[in-house]
Formats: sequence, C-alpha cells, structure tokens
Amino acid sequence: MQFLHRSIFPIAFAACLLITGANVAAFAQTRSATGRFPERPVQMVVAAAAGASSDLMARSICDQLAETWGKPVLVLNASGAGGGMRRVAEAAPDGYTLLTSGTALAIAANRHESGFDAATAFAGITAAASSPQMIVVRPDLGPKNFAEFLAYAKKRNGETTMGIASAGGIGQITNEVMAQQTGTKFSYIPFKGGAPATTALLGGHIETMVITMAAVTEHVRAGRIVPIAISTRARAKALPDVPTLAELGLKDFDIGSWLGFMAPAKTPRPVIDKIYADVMEALKAPQVNHFLDSEGFTIMGIPPAETDRLIASDIATLRNSGR
Repeated sequence: MQFLHRSIFPIAFAACLLITGANVAAFAQTRSATGRFPERPVQMVVAAAAGASSDLMARSICDQLAETWGKPVLVLNASGAGGGMRRVAEAAPDGYTLLTSGTALAIAANRHESGFDAATAFAGITAAASSPQMIVVRPDLGPKNFAEFLAYAKKRNGETTMGIASAGGIGQITNEVMAQQTGTKFSYIPFKGGAPATTALLGGHIETMVITMAAVTEHVRAGRIVPIAISTRARAKALPDVPTLAELGLKDFDIGSWLGFMAPAKTPRPVIDKIYADVMEALKAPQVNHFLDSEGFTIMGIPPAETDRLIASDIATLRNSGR
C-alpha cells in the first residue's frame, strides 16, 4: 500500500463577467489574489492536536508566510473531520481560512462521519511534505529491535497496548498490515491525535505506539522513546539508523503519509495559485527547510492540480482496500 502522486491534470477556468454585485465581488477577489492578498489575517486550521506532525509543519511554514505577507497567520488546532475539517469546509472560499491535513483527509472521506463530503469539500493548494510512520516503544519495555519487539508482542498474545493517533488512521493501517504479515496481535488504544498518544507513552500508560515519525524525532534523539522501525521503503535522513520494515523482511512494505494545505472548494484559482507560490517560497527558506529536514519530513511541494489528484487517488486507494 502506498499513497503516491503521479500526474498533473489540467484545470480549465473560464469566466463571463456580468454587471452584478456578485460578479463585482468575484472580480475584486481575483484582483486581490494577484496583487494584494492577503489584506487581513489568515487562519490556518490544523486538523490535529498541538504538537502533532501536521502542527509542527504548519507552524514552521506559517511563520514564514506571515513574514512574506506582512499579516498574521493564526494557527488553530481542531482535531478531526468534525472539528477542523468541517470548520474549513464551511468557511467562505476566499483564502482566509485554510486547512492543514493530508492522508487523514482521505480517511475522513471514506468514513462519512463528518457531516460533509470530505472528497469534494476542499481545493488542494499543495502536498507540502511527507513522513514515514514509525513503531516506537517505551525504553523500560525491553525490546530494542524489531525481532525483540515481535517476540514481546507474540508472547503477550494481543494484550500489548498499541497507541494510535486516531481509530482507523494511517498509524493503525500501517500497524495492521505489519501485524498481518508477522502474525502478531495488538490491543489498539486510540487517541485524539499523535501528541496525546505520545504523552501517554512517555507517561507509561501504553507500551508501544505507531506514529508519524516527525512527531517524535526529538524524543527519539533524547532517548525518551526507542525506535523500532519505519514504514517507508527508504530510511529517513533524520534518523538514518532506524531500519525499514521492508529491509526487516516485510515484503514490499512501503506506507507513508503526506501533509499539506487545502482551501474550501470554489476558492478562486488565482487565490489558490498565490498561496501555493508563497508556500513554495516558504519551503525554500533556510530555516524552514532545515527544520522540516531535521524533524524527518521530506519536502514535496507539488502544485494544486496534482494535489487534487493525490487526494482523489488516496480516497480511491482506501476505498478499494475497504478502509
């Protein structure tokens, strides 16, 4: 299983201006996008708890956007489809309320639990970065490598508590594929985000966890968490000593997740293009680039049309897998 972006498809845009109040407003919005956008503070809604990988990425990029725009970019945490995603889906399509999400959006679209159609509610701006999932354990648990981890889990026969950022999310999907291939069982403990799950692991309330690597890179470096393996085919530059599940013998194992920015559907294309261009410049800023790289992100920066295609592809992949 893999979430990939492959090709860009063209989007045609045609307009026929009529002398009406609505069209005057639309024209003014388009003009703003190509020149003065933004003219007031922008809200970036992160569909995850503070300290999650998406939160870390959003804050680093939004700090740079605020410098570029000369206007505040307010990062607001509101977990889940019913919180953060719905807030943006119902916002005015003017570029002033944006969403930070990614692979989780496809999961929300397939669950149909949000009260809106997540598959059509957003316009992609960019898939900004990707990060592998990582299996980690508490230092006092005992296992220091994958073989010891499997032996521990099999001995406990399904009683090992595995923390996940959300029920049915990419972390659980990653671990279920691993568990099927290795014949192990776990007791899943869902949390409202990766940060609460990490707090529970650090506090000794759960035994192990699968989480987006970028959310725990610093804990691993500090020795507070023991890394077992990562889910992508290639090792991560940020933690090069952590092996991949594929090299540990799990056939064709390559699961990753991406994070990026979206706007409400029907946001004018010039607004989308302006934000995308400024995000790309932010990703090139040395301090942003260094931070994302050191935390375990791989910068993508794909354009809006391809981001739309990626979202649709992820939704189809999960639907076909029955997730």
